[in-house]
Amino acid sequence: MISEPSQLDKAMKCLENLESYLKKAEEYLIDYVWGNYTILILPPSFPIGGMENPLMTFASPTIITDDQ
Repeated sequence: MISEPSQLDKAMKCLENLESYLKKAEEYLIDYVWGNYTILILPPSFPIGGMENPLMTFASPTIITDDQ
């Protein structure tokens, strides 16, 4: 995961179960074949948008919440 230093701890806490979710998805779909997957949390000054590709997701900072 990539994020601004001020957001990194909160983002890591929010997405700490992501690996188990991805493993569960692989049970139903196919194995992830592209190597490492990275999530880039955009800075709060850029709250709109997002883009996905097989190697990286550019995610809006609004996905970071206290309720995971």
